[in-house]
Amino acid sequence: MEDKFSLKHFVDLLNKINEKKINNSLDEKDVFRLQVLLLHLYTDYLLINIIKKDLPLHKDMLKESEGFNSRLHIINAKKILDDKGFTAIKKLNSIRNTLQHDYEFDTDSMKNKIESIKELSPIKFPDFNNFDNLGKLQLICVPYINSLRGYLGRIDGNGKPELIVYKIDTKTNPWSINFTFTGFKT
Repeated sequence: MEDKFSLKHFVDLLNKINEKKINNSLDEKDVFRLQVLLLHLYTDYLLINIIKKDLPLHKDMLKESEGFNSRLHIINAKKILDDKGFTAIKKLNSIRNTLQHDYEFDTDSMKNKIESIKELSPIKFPDFNNFDNLGKLQLICVPYINSLRGYLGRIDGNGKPELIVYKIDTKTNPWSINFTFTGFKT
């Protein structure tokens, strides 16, 4: 049985949601919401496990009353992410909170939030505007999620961590991202 928190499982879920969008069984808003919630959930999983394994004195921050932001600030104090990474993941949390509490969220407002953080992407794409809102958010956040995953792999002592890799499909409009992973087991 596959580990539900393995990177392979996470990537498979992202791709299944993309397939639903492509064959029109989910609308664009639902796909956006599901993928953002999934990115956030996986990021929170990484934050929790880094704290458990690398910062055992801060385990009390894992209580349900303490949230994502508290865990992110603990990780930020360790400087695992640079300032741009911290801000990008913090914005991911803000977007997730909007989607969690506003079922009829405004797509233009979401676009503006994402546009306001595009300079945080560690990867510069001259054709950034060819991606939809979800693609833009993924391009901004996935490299930082990889940094967290890589750090967790190193503290686990498993050598090379598995990382998310994506291929950009420029034949679709807007351009889409297909995910895979390096296959290294952590």
